[in-house]
Amino acid sequence: MTQDYFPEDARPTDPLPPVGKRIAAFYARQFIFIKRMKRFIQLAGFLFLLTVVLGAVFFLSNPEVTSKRTADFFASFIRRHPRHPNQWGTFLLIFVKNLQASFTVCLAGLIPFFIPSVISLIFNAGLLIMILAYFFIKNKPAVTLFFSAILPHGLIEIPTMIFVAGFSLYLSSQMTRRIFRKKGTWTARSADLFGFVRQDELPDRVEAFGSIIEVFTGVIVPLVLIAALVETFITPLILRLFAR
Repeated sequence: MTQDYFPEDARPTDPLPPVGKRIAAFYARQFIFIKRMKRFIQLAGFLFLLTVVLGAVFFLSNPEVTSKRTADFFASFIRRHPRHPNQWGTFLLIFVKNLQASFTVCLAGLIPFFIPSVISLIFNAGLLIMILAYFFIKNKPAVTLFFSAILPHGLIEIPTMIFVAGFSLYLSSQMTRRIFRKKGTWTARSADLFGFVRQDELPDRVEAFGSIIEVFTGVIVPLVLIAALVETFITPLILRLFAR
């Protein structure tokens, strides 16, 4: 009975307290699920790096466009997210904003053919490289800015962004394959990106939404929480050190 919560290949040999069993079983399922979609996470990482490289070439080659777009972004961001006088208020604003963005990208996975998932990833990666290119163009210490203002929380936030995008691509692949399965035009073993999903395991949108809630609450929310804490309380300290 104590091991019935676990997948067959992730059952412990030692009994755990009921709460511990459920938590361990939950994360055992998440680990197995992440292993199943690792190629989509790898694809998201490749698209992220490709966008960064191409974005750097474009934004550095078009300084006027970069300056205007970045100034517009800063003005819009400040207008929509005014600075909170309390650090915990700032933390809450960052945390909620990043949660909303992550959940939107997850929901994009319910749409077939990858387009919304890819667009969201390209947009976020492009925004990051645009800001760095802007500081480089303005003769600001872009490398220092990156290591002091972006890298501390970026070490968590950027992998989280790639993970969320990979999860969205994974869901979109299932929705896409479901369409072709209904039409009877999809073979049992097709492209590598889809071959590991059995025909009788393809979820509908309700089941996929359940997967979103489970992965979002168990994996994405803790990562976004840690990134927001670092961005609010640690990044400013590092910035002050670099400013000396």
